[in-house]
Amino acid sequence: PLFFLHHAQLDRIWAIWQNRDPVTRLRGYGGKTNLGREASVDDSVSTFGIRDEVLVSDVLDIRESPFCYTYSSLF
Repeated sequence: PLFFLHHAQLDRIWAIWQNRDPVTRLRGYGGKTNLGREASVDDSVSTFGIRDEVLVSDVLDIRESPFCYTYSSLF
């Protein structure tokens, strides 16, 4: 239970950060991959066989599918 509580808080903090500048931060993604190339929102996110892989762009905004949730209070 502590693991899930910790990660739920990290998710909440991420949502707070995104909502402070949604135009930039809801689609902002960059840096280098573990292969050394530039990261892209078109990169795949491995789900380790649990489900089909998804694109980074599909999981950046918690308010959109597949997540479809929000926090009642972000502060």
